[in-house]
Formats: sequence, C-alpha cells, structure tokens
Amino acid sequence: MDTINRTLLDLYRGARELPVPEFQELALMLLKSLLLFDSGIWGAGEVTAGAGLIVHTLHLHKQPEEWLVSYDHFKSHDRAAYEANSRVGEVCNFHFPDIDTGRLNAANRLHCKKFATQNALITTSFAREISSQDFMAVFRAKARDRFSEEEHHLAEFLMPHLIEAGRINRLLWLNQMTKAVLAQRFARAIGDGEGMLHSYDEVFVDIVQMEWPEWLPPLLPHQLLASLQASSERRFTGARIVVGASLVRDMLFFRARQRTPMDALTPAERTVANLVAHGRPYKEVARNLGVSLATVRNQLHSVYQKLGISNKASLAQCLSEAEME
Repeated sequence: MDTINRTLLDLYRGARELPVPEFQELALMLLKSLLLFDSGIWGAGEVTAGAGLIVHTLHLHKQPEEWLVSYDHFKSHDRAAYEANSRVGEVCNFHFPDIDTGRLNAANRLHCKKFATQNALITTSFAREISSQDFMAVFRAKARDRFSEEEHHLAEFLMPHLIEAGRINRLLWLNQMTKAVLAQRFARAIGDGEGMLHSYDEVFVDIVQMEWPEWLPPLLPHQLLASLQASSERRFTGARIVVGASLVRDMLFFRARQRTPMDALTPAERTVANLVAHGRPYKEVARNLGVSLATVRNQLHSVYQKLGISNKASLAQCLSEAEME
C-alpha cells in the first residue's frame, strides 16, 4: 500500500508540474511500475454506432504512429471499443483472440499481431470539459500473457486515478497558457489599501518602473496609489503606463500595462468608440448620448485619427488591446 500511495503522490505531483504529453508518458510509466504491460494508448474521442471510436487526441506509449492508421481500417467493427463505451467508468479486461472472431474482424486480428496487443485493459470516462470521452488502454504482447483477475482489480483502482490526474493536468496547463497570453497584455499584483504589495510578478515591477524608474516594491509609488484612491474607476493613466485596481474585501487586485493609443481618447470619444465597435448605428449612438449625429461623426473621426485606423474592425481590436479586465 505504501508503494501505491507514493505512486499516486508522484502522479498528482506530475499533473501539477508537467505539460500534457510529458505527463501522460510519466503517468503510464508510473502505472507500469505497479502493473506490467508492454504498450499503451491514452486519448480522447467518441464512440458512435457504425463508426466506432473517433479519435480526437492520442498519446502512444511504446507504439508507432502507424498504430492509428492501422486501427482506422477496422474501428467500425472494434467490439472492444463498443463494449468499453457501454461500460463507462469500468476497466474492461479483453483477450482479443476470444472476441475478435469472424470475417469482419480479420483486420483487427492482424492489427493485434502486428502491434503486439493481444491482451488489453481498457477504461473510458466522460470528459465534459472537452465535450469528449477519455479512454486509456494498456496492452500485453503475447496471447498467453493474459491479465489476471488480481491485475484487473488493481487496474480498476489505478486507472481512474490516471484519467482524473490527466484532466487536472489539462486544466492546469490550459490555465498556464491562458496566463501566458494575458501576461502579454497586462501584469498583476495583489496589495492592500495602504499600497503595500503582498504578491506581484516581475512584469508588474517592470511596467511600474517605466513611469517611476527608481521605484522598488513592496510599497506602491505615492502618486499611483493616490490616483487610484481618488478615481471612481480606480484607474491611473500616466505618461507611459495604465494601472487599474479592483477591491475585493480589504485587498486590492492591480493590473498594469503599457499605454496604448486608445488611452489618448477623451471619455466622450471612448464612449462613442465602444458603442460603434459593438455595432451600434450612428443614429442610435447619438440618441442614447443625447448629442447630434454630426457630433458622433466628428468624435469618431477624431478617434480614427488618434488611433491611426480607418474601420470598425481595427477599432474593436484596439479596444480589446486596451481592456484592463
């Protein structure tokens, strides 16, 4: 039991630290340390009547890329896939020479011999966050080397952990990629109402130093904090940077980015730009703002000049790049 516990701890630690392909390989190697097998596959897809398993993503362990090409020839007659799909959440123990008989499964038998997959433990599980189904199979090469009932029970305990850890790994890695994209737009920090930073990234420091080159954390520059406190929007627009803040209980969450041409717009111009970029007709914008149609046209012309653009698509992109949230 201690060995299993250590393996599971290594599994979930890997889910936190590794990118998806590396984690899948690690997870299968950890499984192999407790349950011997020769090769395996791990992916996501869906099983449909008449078409069999439609693979969306696939990680191959000790199998060549040709495995999937070969599988495509008989997937519509793969009885194992249909049965595993009917027993979602279970681990199915298959001995392919027993189930793949008859003319329709000749390609399956050849496939199992060529890729040394005579015996298999297969599990499936719904993966709602990707609108698909997780599946995993581990194989033994020789027909006589069947998985025992004891090994089957061990797989029923371990394989769901691999599936769940795989989901965690996907979500964490997606979150990291999302953060990387957001970091290109703005940096973050967390502090209190006195301007003391409790957490911040290096990019945040670099951006603030563009406005105050001599500044060092953890206390925000006095001018920045005073401007944020005085603004109803908790927003500071400087010569080189823009900083926004949101209050959650007694903590302030700061967002900082470099200035963009959009920051040169007046409040009235920004309002018009937002409405037009979201598809509002000029007449409706004028009516909602209580100004003349000519005023709307003049303001929009000024917006286009300041931003160096000439159409609504470019305007929408500029708005998105300047967004603080």
